[in-house]
Amino acid sequence: MNPVIERDDLQLLAEIGMLAALRGDVAPAQTIFAAVRQERPESAAGYVGPALALLFRGRAAEAIGELQRGMLAVEASQQQDVQALLGFALQVEGRGSESEQALKAVRGHPVAAALLAQSQRVPLGG
Repeated sequence: MNPVIERDDLQLLAEIGMLAALRGDVAPAQTIFAAVRQERPESAAGYVGPALALLFRGRAAEAIGELQRGMLAVEASQQQDVQALLGFALQVEGRGSESEQALKAVRGHPVAAALLAQSQRVPLGG
């Protein structure tokens, strides 16, 4: 099956979706990233984008669900990106031990390394 959206256009679409996500515009981000997932179901962007939008709206539990689905769908080379954000979302949700476990599994990831360093200074989940 040939992609409907060309690679450059898909990249632009993901960037627009990320702008919506960073503004906390959940509905537009979900719509945009649904198109990204349809074209590239193995791409982390289709899960990370909506999860970021949910996190910016204080909806960490929903972001966790989105990221857990992403862990099952994305290709292995992109799982660290999803898992690092999952660790952060778990931390936001106050699930400290789960967060630390998720982050330790990808401790080489820059986001995970920063969050682990922070967790050693400030107790997670409390």
